[in-house]
Amino acid sequence: QGLKRHYSNLLKKGTPFNFVIDRYIPQYNPEQMTYRARGARLSSGRYFILINELEKELYHEKRLVEAKTDELQVSEKFLKSMIESSPNIVISTDLEGKILIFNRAAERIFGYRNRDLLKKNIDRLFKDSTFFSEKKGRAFRPEVLCVKKDGSLFPASMLASEVENAA
Repeated sequence: QGLKRHYSNLLKKGTPFNFVIDRYIPQYNPEQMTYRARGARLSSGRYFILINELEKELYHEKRLVEAKTDELQVSEKFLKSMIESSPNIVISTDLEGKILIFNRAAERIFGYRNRDLLKKNIDRLFKDSTFFSEKKGRAFRPEVLCVKKDGSLFPASMLASEVENAA
């Protein structure tokens, strides 16, 4: 009821409106209603306000979001499983060289636990890591000397490439 004056003022000024309102209206409905109110001034000088309930529309949208969320969770779980079960070392970093992914093979070979290296710089894993900054944006296969947690070194052939973020 308090919005009636607000709507009338908008219409008198000739300003069309489109509001989504979520409020409790006890005199019309004992439950909370979500609705869209649209209004405009007609050429005859009269006004109209159209109110339609959005509950069914919102319920449908909610179900779509839930379905997409479920799909994303299944996809994420599958990708994590692939990375973790790979017999190869898989390490991923952000653009600053901070480690985001350090799979089980990397844990086994380097001697670190995943949680010890996440968000740490990748440089600690290689004797000479200048090749990362020199080759940005291209795939390359350097021969590298890797540094285990205990300080011992081992040679490795590495495939490194920049992965484009789809976000």
